Amino acid sequence: MDRKKFWKDLKPYKLELYQGEALAKLTTVGILKLHNAEIDANFENITVILYKLFPEKYSLVGFPEFPDTLRVNRAMTSHCITAGYIDGTLKRNSYFLTPKGRIVAEDLLDQIESGTMSQRKRSDLKQSKYIRLVKGVSDTTGFEKFSAKHLKEIKKFDVCESLHCTIDADEEHLKRNLEMLVLHASNTKKISNFTVISESVLEYLQYIESNWEELMK
Repeated sequence: MDRKKFWKDLKPYKLELYQGEALAKLTTVGILKLHNAEIDANFENITVILYKLFPEKYSLVGFPEFPDTLRVNRAMTSHCITAGYIDGTLKRNSYFLTPKGRIVAEDLLDQIESGTMSQRKRSDLKQSKYIRLVKGVSDTTGFEKFSAKHLKEIKKFDVCESLHCTIDADEEHLKRNLEMLVLHASNTKKISNFTVISESVLEYLQYIESNWEELMK
């Protein structure tokens, strides 16, 4: 993505769409957007995107034309990390969403961007998204080999594909996606017409987790 275009195209959301939301949850939305645009989620970028998206929440009192960096720092250190939404440190100056945080961010972003969409419609949208992610695992070559009991044929490339990553993704990213997909499969397993495929995907993901070192060679 063109980074200059990304920053230029960012528009603030209407206050009524996020006024009652906690800073911690809003912060996860900003980080999610950075990750999706493949832009480093460092403190400076997080501060700017939060101010651009949610100016009424992240601007200085008395100087609304400037972002409140202390509020951003407090939201991240005192709220997001404590809640288990993000990981990272200011010293390393790089942050990422935990699987729990990504779910919170995706849910809130759907809610904000859907505007006046009904609660039922938002719930259906969220459920559909989780189903697509889990179904995506079942459509990969790694899952096919696992289902056919051709376990020795499963290679790192297959695992990366199953976890919706490229072969160049680092181990940290792969493990985060694995944890996230396990959570999604556990949720979709409760849907009556998707129980069987969800359980099969869960078994495959658990196999990957149990044989991680061997599969990553």
